[in-house]
Amino acid sequence: MAHAASHLREQFRELLEEFVTASEPEDRVTSLKRLQKLRALTGRLWNCTDQLPGSSFDDVEALVHWLDFRRFKNRGTYGAAAQLIRPVVERELAKLETAIEFREVSVAVASIGAPKPGDVVGKLREQGEAVAAQLRKVREEALKPRLRIKAISRPHS
Repeated sequence: MAHAASHLREQFRELLEEFVTASEPEDRVTSLKRLQKLRALTGRLWNCTDQLPGSSFDDVEALVHWLDFRRFKNRGTYGAAAQLIRPVVERELAKLETAIEFREVSVAVASIGAPKPGDVVGKLREQGEAVAAQLRKVREEALKPRLRIKAISRPHS
């Protein structure tokens, strides 16, 4: 039987309740930190055999599939709750991290600014002229007269 410190169990219950009751995150970075902390706590409480209070049962039930919850309800420990909600927390973390990365990329792209139509046309014209120059060189090389040496055969003795 493994017991966990009371402050870990209390923090787990608080973060679990916040996770379940939270609507759209106001601050994604704060939400990310809370989810990371909750994930870390699921690891610390993985084998905890202390009984989860009844008030937290509803929070676990809200997060997991009902079949999984039925199995959990029989045990009702912090460890069982941690094992059940860990995949849900990791999935939400991945979504949030992706959203934050996308936002950072969007901000970076926006800071570059959209090219002006004249700039694009000018760049395309320059590239087109460079390609045309290369094609002219290839054509000139292909049309140059080649020196042909005719092989002279010697009679066999």
